[in-house]
Amino acid sequence: MSDGAERGGIPPRLQKEYYGIDAGEYEALRPLLIHGCVVCGARRRADNSGDPGVRAATSIFVAAIQSLARCSISPSDCTAVAVAWWNKQAGVSITAAEQARCIFLHMYHCNTSAWFLRILLIRFNMQATSALGYIGRHGGTKDVSEKLGDIAKGAMAAISVYRATFPGNVQDVVIHGFPDIPVRRWCVFCHSPRGIRERLYERYAEVLTSGNSGTIADIAEALADGLAEDDLACLQCTRAEVARDAHYHYLVHDASPLALIHRLTAAISAIGISSVWGAIRLEGGTLTPASNGASAARKAEIAIARLSALVARVPGTERYAGMPAQGLRFVRET
Repeated sequence: MSDGAERGGIPPRLQKEYYGIDAGEYEALRPLLIHGCVVCGARRRADNSGDPGVRAATSIFVAAIQSLARCSISPSDCTAVAVAWWNKQAGVSITAAEQARCIFLHMYHCNTSAWFLRILLIRFNMQATSALGYIGRHGGTKDVSEKLGDIAKGAMAAISVYRATFPGNVQDVVIHGFPDIPVRRWCVFCHSPRGIRERLYERYAEVLTSGNSGTIADIAEALADGLAEDDLACLQCTRAEVARDAHYHYLVHDASPLALIHRLTAAISAIGISSVWGAIRLEGGTLTPASNGASAARKAEIAIARLSALVARVPGTERYAGMPAQGLRFVRET
């Protein structure tokens, strides 16, 4: 068990689910910094190479990694995609395991704007999910309201930093020629054929923004019920399996601002509902208003509303880290 788990943080297994590596593996990447980053160096070499083939292959490699930062597939799958493209090139001198470490090094240590935002969005979504779980077990509290406001403010700051570098719309990069890639856990939303995946995601986004999505179980059921029989046959899935994947995708894969806003809104709504029973109290035989952390809840509501407005100002931002990159193929793990 890692130090983080011993101190009350999430266990290494869940760290790998969300981040692709655990805290111990993250620290082990630091010595690689002595020799520089392969991905950052590839961009420099491509810019200065006189060989058009080298420039083209390296540019695709760098574009793929940038595009993967904006998609919903797990960091582990992102690494598998990058390694698969890397090994299509001639004269690769290091093993796949070493290549994976180089990709993770770039994700977590080079502070490129795309991966910086992706990693922070994973963190904020994890915190919002944990707040929802706490409220479900214990009800609303002033401390939780303050945390929700802090999460929203942190997300606003991270998105603003990203936009300072990339002010335009979020665009998916179409990259062809990748081989099929085994994945740790196949997800209908991340790995299904492109046409079905696009329809699923549009339906998914519609459910999250409808204001009537209900619980996570309700979201999963609504998405499964919305699939046509032809789509189920193409996916070779039952509706129950689609609902299972929808539940998992929402909780683990989707780190988008759209999902974050949905979680924060659901949490602050739950706090508001739980507080109605304590709206007044009896003092000396007279009813008097009771705030019970209402001020903290109002500040959180304002922060969430500002986050929503920030995301809405640039189309496509709400899907960042939620829509898979196009043109990539995957296979079920055997």
